[in-house]
Order: sequence, then C-alpha cells, then structure tokens
Amino acid sequence: MRCTDVRLSQCMIVKNEEKNIERALSWGKDIVYEQIVVDTGSTDRTVELARAMGARVYDFQWIDDFAAAKNYAISKASGEWIAFLDADEYFPPEEAKKLMPLLNKLARTRYYVMLTSWMHVSRDEKIFAGGVQTRIFKRMEGLRYKKGFMRNWSWTEAVLLNVQWMPAMN
Repeated sequence: MRCTDVRLSQCMIVKNEEKNIERALSWGKDIVYEQIVVDTGSTDRTVELARAMGARVYDFQWIDDFAAAKNYAISKASGEWIAFLDADEYFPPEEAKKLMPLLNKLARTRYYVMLTSWMHVSRDEKIFAGGVQTRIFKRMEGLRYKKGFMRNWSWTEAVLLNVQWMPAMN
C-alpha cells in the first residue's frame, strides 16, 4: 500500500509514552515513508519501543519549548508531507488508508495543510471532546511552529483544506 508518488513523514515528540508509542507508530507503518520520533527525556521504555518498531529516534534536550522540539522533528523529516500527531493520537486503519490517495491528489494542487477532526474517546468508548487541528501539512521552507503557540504556525500564504476524518455516528 505504500505510495511511491508522495512521501509522507510521520513525526512526533515524546516523553514517557511507552503506553502509547506502539499504537502511535502502528497506524502509519504501511503507508508512511519514514517515522521520526524526537524524545525529550523519557525515563521509561519509549525510546526502546520506538526503535524496535523501526522509527528513527532523536534526542532533544527539553528547553521548555514545544515549538523548538517540533521544529527539530520537522528538520529531520525528508518527506514532502508531514503527519505530526501526538503519541496518544492515531488514525483508525480505515481512515489511514485514505491518506495516500488524498495526498497524491493534493500534490498537484495549491493546498498545503489538512485540518483533521479529532475526538477524545473514553475507555468505555464514549466521545467526550472533539475539535479540528492541523495534523498533516506540506513540508515547506520557512513553515515552523512558533514558541508560545504550540499549535500555531508561521507562514505567508496558505490555503486550508478541511478534511473530516471522524466517521459518521449512528
């Protein structure tokens, strides 16, 4: 299923995520070009598990700046597109399969960013929160996270595409 037209790099920053890292890396295993994990000081088995799954793991000394750590991860990526999810986030398999055909279509357009819907699901599978955030974007010179704004970007012209990944609720 791996696409050869567009390369998608999966990036994440982590600290003590041994409970989540395997699921976090599993969703993209068959579709991403590379998996980049930037560790900010784990004392558990996060790094060991990520390496065992084939991720490229880099150490980053925590300087109380999420933007700096995320930008470091982006600097290590070589794909044209980046999927930047937290270690406790993942795409369900049926949704992950849709990514590469969509990115192949977007590669020939002026779209740079995908807004993806997310939801928090409790252990008893009840949705208790949701929203929309940028999780997939084209790797571009000068596109960086800004300090103090963990989810904000700095760029000059961007066209946004809203993609709903939340399955319909019955």
